[in-house]
Amino acid sequence: SDAPDGPYSLKVLAGDASALVDDLGLTALSVIGVSLGGMVAQVLAAEMPDRIQRVVLSNTAERMGTSGMWENRIAAVQSKGLASIADAVLDRWFAPGFGSGAGIALWRNMLIRTPAKGYAGCCKALAEADLGAVSPRIGCPTLVVGGSADGASPPGIVRALARAIPGAAYQEIDGVGHLPMAEAPARFAR
Repeated sequence: SDAPDGPYSLKVLAGDASALVDDLGLTALSVIGVSLGGMVAQVLAAEMPDRIQRVVLSNTAERMGTSGMWENRIAAVQSKGLASIADAVLDRWFAPGFGSGAGIALWRNMLIRTPAKGYAGCCKALAEADLGAVSPRIGCPTLVVGGSADGASPPGIVRALARAIPGAAYQEIDGVGHLPMAEAPARFAR
């Protein structure tokens, strides 16, 4: 999608997703959200209970990081560009050992080619996001997935999210980081 001027909020991002659901005329959805997308999926599941039949929330939480951490990241991206933070971000995203060869180079390239204003806008949404009142309202079947080596959303905060959602199941994938669908696609799909 495009990257309009920010800053963004979780309400705006979830509103965009909801508008897309409406525009496509979708009435029965299974939603998978990863990281910030998992936070958007939480909002959708809580606010669209008649349309969201089940949800998978991967490597996400009710709150990720601190406002100060995200504000520092925004400042770095705005002053020095995404390349200045790319290696640190990738270290948080991937388990040790994944970073060899072309695989990590592709992810680094994707990250540094992201529009800086869009990345900074999403960081602002994360800085302000707190879904402590939202996740307990999720009523559909929910699977929460974490990676044992996730440096961006450590297993403890992902497990806490699962405990906050009534009836949610938690599954941790051993040896993977923040993007298990990249590191262990077959295990993630299973």
